[in-house]
Amino acid sequence: MRITRQEAIVQELESIGFKQVPARTRKYIVLKRPETKNLYIGSKGAMRYGKTVGDSISIANPAAALAAMKQTYGNH
Repeated sequence: MRITRQEAIVQELESIGFKQVPARTRKYIVLKRPETKNLYIGSKGAMRYGKTVGDSISIANPAAALAAMKQTYGNH
């Protein structure tokens, strides 16, 4: 069975210290680090950043954002 883009991104973020947090949204998986706001990961790999889904902003290039987060937070 193939891993989805959403699952791959979640695994990458969890490897650098992000934790899944409970949320009322079913559309996104929500991850967080203590020093950051929420990251929302959509089913096709779309990423949003903000306090709530409604207040969040879209991350235009998720691949570049993920690479920058890996560089910033390193392997946890």
